[in-house]
Amino acid sequence: STRERYLNCVVSFLSWCMKPPREWITSVPPFERDQAARKPRHRVRRRVAEWTPEIVTLFIENAGWHLKPQLWVEWSTGARVSSVLHDCRLCDVILAEGREQIAFGKTKNGDPVVAALHPRAAEAIRVYLKRRGRLHDREGPLFLKKDGQPYADNGFSGQNRTAFNNCKRRTVGAIRRAALEDALALRRAGRIDEARDGIGEAWAQIKLVRLVTQHWFRHLLATTMIAMGNLRAAMEQAGWRDVHSVMAYAHDVPKLRREA
Repeated sequence: STRERYLNCVVSFLSWCMKPPREWITSVPPFERDQAARKPRHRVRRRVAEWTPEIVTLFIENAGWHLKPQLWVEWSTGARVSSVLHDCRLCDVILAEGREQIAFGKTKNGDPVVAALHPRAAEAIRVYLKRRGRLHDREGPLFLKKDGQPYADNGFSGQNRTAFNNCKRRTVGAIRRAALEDALALRRAGRIDEARDGIGEAWAQIKLVRLVTQHWFRHLLATTMIAMGNLRAAMEQAGWRDVHSVMAYAHDVPKLRREA
C-alpha cells in the first residue's frame, strides 16, 4: 500500500510532465500496479464508532468562529477538506429551511457533488456569514481564513491545521475541567469509585480527541449512513463513485453488527 501511494505521486507528476505546454516526456512508464493494494478492503482503522454525537458537538463548539462551520459541513457531508476550502463558492450553498444543501464544483475525482446539509450545519453557516460579511462576492469562496483572506489553492493540505489543533487543545481542556468538577462533587459525596471511573472515561475521551483528524468526518459519515442502511445515499452525499470506495471508508461497529 505504501508503494502504491508513492507511485500515485510519481505517475501524477509524470503525467503532468507529458501534457502541453511542457511535453518533456512522451509517455509514462508502465509501472506494475497492485490493484488490491490500491483499493484496500479496509483503510487504516479509526475509532469512529467511539466518535459519539456528544463528543463531536463538544469538539466543534470549541472550534474558532471561522473553523466551526467548516467542521459542521465536513460532519454533515463527509466532504474532503480540499473540497470545503476550494470547491465551494458562496453561491453554492442554499440555507432555506427544509432545502439546505451545499455544492462542491469539482471534487478530488473530478465529479461535482451536491450534498444535503444538516440543519445544525446550515445554522452554523448562517452565524458564520453574519460575521464574515462581503456577501456581494457570490462567486468567491464560501470559507475564508480568520483574516478574511481565501485559502490558497496550491495543492498543499493542512491550511487550517493550526486552527484545528487549537480546537483539539481547547476540547481537551474542556473535558478535563468537566471531569475534575464531577470527580470533586462525587468525592465530597463519598462516591470514590464513581469519581475514579469518571476520570478514567475522561482520559479515554482525551486520548481519542488527540487522535482525531478532519478526515475522520468522512469515515464517520460512511460508517453511520451504511449502518442506517443508506449505502446509495452515502455514495451520493460524499461523492463516492463505486461501492468499493465507500465500503473501504466504512468501519465495523460491533454493537450494530450484533443487533443485526
